[in-house]
Amino acid sequence: MQIRLNIVGRQPNKPWTEKVLENDEFIMVVKNAPLVSLDLVIRSGDNKLLMGKRVNEPAAGSWFVPGGRIRKDESIEDAFLWVTKAELGKPYSIDHAPLLGVFTHKYQTNFAHMPGIGTHYVVLAYELQIDVDPKQLPLEQHSEYRWMGEIDLAIVHPNTEAYFGCLSIMEDNQYSAINARRDLFNNLLWQTPVLSLVAQAFLFTIILGKDSSMAAVTISSVLAIVTAVALRHLLDKHRYGEEQYARWLHADERLRVFMRPIVGYSLAVGG
Repeated sequence: MQIRLNIVGRQPNKPWTEKVLENDEFIMVVKNAPLVSLDLVIRSGDNKLLMGKRVNEPAAGSWFVPGGRIRKDESIEDAFLWVTKAELGKPYSIDHAPLLGVFTHKYQTNFAHMPGIGTHYVVLAYELQIDVDPKQLPLEQHSEYRWMGEIDLAIVHPNTEAYFGCLSIMEDNQYSAINARRDLFNNLLWQTPVLSLVAQAFLFTIILGKDSSMAAVTISSVLAIVTAVALRHLLDKHRYGEEQYARWLHADERLRVFMRPIVGYSLAVGG
C-alpha cells in the first residue's frame, strides 16, 4: 500500500501536485509526529450521528465518525471538500459546518500494524446537519454505516463519545419524568409476579380441592396456564421498558459529563 500526501500548495486553476510516500516513509511520520485530521460529525434531522465501522487501523472494527487527514500544504477548506467527497460521496463546503472543537486522539496501533508505534491525531471536528442514506455511502474506509443516538454510546469508540455532546441534553423535567417511568417499570418487575402468584395460589386451591367439580378443575387449570403465560409476557415488557429508560438516563448522564470539558475548552479558546 502507498500513501499519497500533497507536498506542494495548489496554485490558482492548477491541480494538486502529489508525492507518493512508501510505507516505511509514512510510518516514520506516524512514529515521530502527530497527524492533523478532520472529523465529520454528521447530524440528522432526528438528532442522531452518522457512524461508520472502520476497516483500517487505527481503531479498526470500531464505530467512528467519518473523517480524513489534512495533506501537506492543503488548506482546511480544500481538505474538507475532498474528505466529504471521499467519505460521503458528495463534497460539502466548510462554510456550512461549524467547528465543534479541537480534540486529541491517541491510539496504540498504526496503519501498518507495526508493533510499538502508536498514532497521534490532532482532530478538528466539524458538524454537518444533513440526512444521508447509510446504504449509499462509500465503503472504502467503513464496512457499514448507521445512525446512532445517545443510547448507542456504549458501542461507539471512546474518542467518538465526546461528539455526542452536540446532541441535545434532556431538560431537568424530562430527566425526572423518564426516571419516574423507569422506577415504575422497576417496581412492576416484582409487583407483577407477586400478584400472579396470589392468583395462581387461589386457582390451585380450586384444582386440588376435594369438593371441586371436573368443570371447575378444568377451568382453573386453563386460567392458571393463561396467568403464567401472561406473567411471562408482562415481565418481558416491563424489563424492556425498564432497560430502555435506564439506557436513556445513562446516556444523558454521560453526555452531561462529556459536555463539561467541551464547553470549558470552547470558553478558553474564545477568551
